[in-house]
Amino acid sequence: MIPATGKILYITALIAGILLLQSCVHDDFGEPEASEIPVGEVISIAELRSMHQGSQVYFDRDVSVYATVTMDDKNGNIYRSAFVEDETAAINLRMMAPGGVYQGDSIRIYLKGTTLGTYQGMMQLDNVNADKNIIKLATQREVEPLSLGINQLDHQTHQGRLVRLENVQFLSSEVGEPLADSENLQTINRTLEDCSGNTLIVRTSGYSNFADQPAPGGNGTIVGIIAQYQQDLQLYIRNMNEVVLDGPRCGK
Repeated sequence: MIPATGKILYITALIAGILLLQSCVHDDFGEPEASEIPVGEVISIAELRSMHQGSQVYFDRDVSVYATVTMDDKNGNIYRSAFVEDETAAINLRMMAPGGVYQGDSIRIYLKGTTLGTYQGMMQLDNVNADKNIIKLATQREVEPLSLGINQLDHQTHQGRLVRLENVQFLSSEVGEPLADSENLQTINRTLEDCSGNTLIVRTSGYSNFADQPAPGGNGTIVGIIAQYQQDLQLYIRNMNEVVLDGPRCGK
C-alpha cells in the first residue's frame, strides 16, 4: 500500500501535470484571429449600377462599395433585403438570410461572390452574405430623404432611393382600408395621388407589422423607398411614423 503522504504527493503531481498539459494545448491551438476582408478597388453605387449592361455581372475580384442602409427587413415589409445608398445612387441588397444589416448602418459591401442583376426592372445585388460581404463601420447614420413630388420621380435617378413625397394623399376610395391583408398574409397595392392627379403605388406586405393600419384620409407627406416592378414605380413604407397625412385634402 502507498502511504497517505505518498498518495497526496502523487495526486498533487498528477493535477500539476494535467494543468501543464492544458496550458500547452491552449498555447499551441488557440483560436485563430478572424481574417480581414480585403478592400480592393473602391467604386460608387452609380459606378456599380453602370456595370449592368443587360446581363448579370458576377464579381470574382476584390471590389468594395461604401453605403448607408436606408431600409432593413425588421418590420416585415421586405424580406431578406436591404436598401442602401451613397451620394450617387441606391441599390437593393438581396441577402442570403434575414437580418444582419439595419437601417442607419454605415457599411462597406465587399462584392466578391455577389451578382449584379435586375428583377422585373429593379437593380439588385444578389447572394449577399452578411458575414462575408458586409463590414459594419458605424450605426445610427440616418440618411436625409430627397423631398420630391410624384411628378418628379424618375425610374433611373430615384430607383432604390429614400424619398419624402410632399402634398400627397391616398385615393378617397381607399381611405380607411388596411394597407395590407395580415390575416391572409397578402400584399396589397394602394394608390397615392397628388393634387394634379399624378399617382404612385404604395406596396405593403401582409407580413409587415403595420399591415392592418388604415390608409389615412388627409393630405401631407410620406417617407419611403422607391422601388420598381416592370414599368411601375412603387413606394415601400419603413414605418407609420413617417406617414404624416393629416392636412386638408385637395380635390373632391
